[in-house]
This record gives sequence, structure tokens and C-alpha cells, in this order.
Amino acid sequence: MPKRSTLEKKRDPIIISAIIALIGTVITAILASPVLVALIQRTPSPTMTATGIPMPTVTPSVASQVTATQSLPTQVAQDTLTILPTNTLSVTFQPTNTSNPFESQGDCDSFSPPCTYRVREGDFFFSIAEQFYGNRALVVLIKDANRKSDGTYQTGLKRGDYLFIPAANAAPPYSYPVCVSGGLSIFPCQYSAYRGDTYQIIAEDFYKNISTAEVISDANVEYDPKNDTLIHKKIQEGTILVLPPWP
Repeated sequence: MPKRSTLEKKRDPIIISAIIALIGTVITAILASPVLVALIQRTPSPTMTATGIPMPTVTPSVASQVTATQSLPTQVAQDTLTILPTNTLSVTFQPTNTSNPFESQGDCDSFSPPCTYRVREGDFFFSIAEQFYGNRALVVLIKDANRKSDGTYQTGLKRGDYLFIPAANAAPPYSYPVCVSGGLSIFPCQYSAYRGDTYQIIAEDFYKNISTAEVISDANVEYDPKNDTLIHKKIQEGTILVLPPWP
């Protein structure tokens, strides 16, 4: 085989460099091509595993997407749950009588006691008690319910006057402060008798004047069925008395 000349040996690197430059230019032109760039952008990058083997990219099916969407957390499902009744239950409550025995329901011409009555010509307390209760003994209930502002009874009735007629089973409507001995009471007041009390003793204790006992007795009456009249209330231990203001 003939020997290569020195000139030929010098041209080899130049040729190789030219070839490499040409290859680089071609590759650059190919990579810069819009078509190739579009293809690269549209091609998803494969998922690599720890071993370096590309894993295929899996697109979930429509069914799996729907299932994933419907699989909501339990708490969310509970918060948004709406229960529609399938049957309507009708309940009827029977009203109970809660009327206040000392609160008028209206005019006695339209309502039974407790009601408000307008006095007519010829009326008196006993006749009114008979009219509404059928019992004259309950006249005290009407008199107690219509005391004057000083705690004393009304002494007479006039046509056109208004009376409150309480329920027949109502207790006396005492709403006075409790009497306090020693000159500290606010009259009228309510006094609960002790054993041995008399009207005179109570008058001396609260009014410092025994002669005022009649003021207290006149303000506290009860029905005497034997004589069909009103008498001064008999005082026993625990008897409730109304003490009017100092005479």
C-alpha cells in the first residue's frame, strides 16, 4: 500500500471538521423546524420509573372520571343531604284552660267569669254573686276582687259601675306587700294572724291606737250562712287580713 503524503495527512482534520460542522448545521435546521417543534409539544413526556423504563401515560375513562367525581367525602355528603318527607303527619293539639282567674276575658254579657260586669239598676253584691255563681257565700270573692286602692271595700254600687267578677274557684286576689310591725309597713298590706291575735291587738301593733280596730275589721269580712249576711272575719292562726292605711 503506497504511503500517504504529508499534505494529505494535513487535510484530514480539516475535512473532518467540515463534516462535523455540516452535520451540526443540519441538526440545528431540523430542530428549528416548526413542524418538529409542534410534534414535540404535542407528544406527552413519558413517566419514568426508578429503573429508567418509560411508563405509558394512561388517560382515565369517562366512567372513572364520573366515579371519582361522585366519590365525595362523607362529611360533605352529610352536610348537603336533603331529606324529603314522604308522609305528612297532622297533629291537632287540644287547648288547655290557662286563663288567669283574676284577668278578665271580656264583657260578662259575652263571657263567663273571669269577666267584667257593668252594674245595672237594682244590683247589689249578693245578687251579683247569685247571678254568676249561684251561691251568695261567694259574695266575699267579688268584694275582695274589687277593693279600693286603699284596701277597703266598696260600700255601695251605682248603675254604670264596673266590677271584676273572678272565677269561682279563685283564691282572694291579695297582691299587697306583707305587713311589717314597728311602723315599717307600707299600707295597704297583708297580715297573717298569730295565735291569740285580735283586731285590737293588731290595731295597737300597727296603728298604735286600739280604737282603730274597727277600720281593720270593716276591711275583712266573711259570709255568715246562718244569718245570710256578711260579718267581720273571725281571726284564727294563719288568717289573712288586709290592713288599710293608717286612719
